[in-house]
Amino acid sequence: MSRREYALVRKKQETMAAKPLTTEAIALTEKKMDMTLDDIIKMSKNKKTRKQRRVPVKHGPT
Repeated sequence: MSRREYALVRKKQETMAAKPLTTEAIALTEKKMDMTLDDIIKMSKNKKTRKQRRVPVKHGPT
């Protein structure tokens, strides 16, 4: 594993340290250990999606 890959995995582990580990988080970390750096970058870029806008509250006559 290159220094860059190690740094990415280490950074992810540090951010996860604040949250309790779930089975999914552990599986994802193990999967990333077997992936190339390019694949990890592609996966993180594709994850970004737009948040849905909140529907405005319509006030009726009171």
